[in-house]
Amino acid sequence: MMRLFHEEEDLATAWDDTSFGIRIKNDESNTGSKVLGEILEAFQRSDGMIYIGPMGPTASSGLVVAIRSRLPEMVLEQMKAGDESRLNLIDAVAQVESETNLVAKLKAAGREYHGLMPAWAEKYRPHVQAESKYPVLFHLNPQNQQQNNSGWFTVEQLLAWAEGNGPVIKAKAA
Repeated sequence: MMRLFHEEEDLATAWDDTSFGIRIKNDESNTGSKVLGEILEAFQRSDGMIYIGPMGPTASSGLVVAIRSRLPEMVLEQMKAGDESRLNLIDAVAQVESETNLVAKLKAAGREYHGLMPAWAEKYRPHVQAESKYPVLFHLNPQNQQQNNSGWFTVEQLLAWAEGNGPVIKAKAA
């Protein structure tokens, strides 16, 4: 598991595709151990929950470990709405992929990237000046950033990049 916290943090979580961990710093009254014990007990009585919640400017996700019975109903409703939106986004991206073969075209063109993260277009529309027929945008973190821009792009702009055109490619200095 990758270590994603610093020694001075009071609470940290980290995970990868095979495991996750929680680290809570103890104080004089062993608060960290007590909190972890309460979380463990909650999971043993089926009251614990793990949720991937939105965080940060690129809408990346963070691991939330919580005791369900202690959360206000409004928070649970927001979590449910977030889950539904995420599932609908997965479906929308699958539809884009079935219509365009975007990932395969990028790969065939040798367009490599560190990350290509989808989001609903309405949320990030101000970051993209171009119109799109698709309801999703993608945040691109390309390799070879001396020649390629990172940022939010439409499906059409990413397809243009696969063809060697469009705003992903940096303009050459005059």
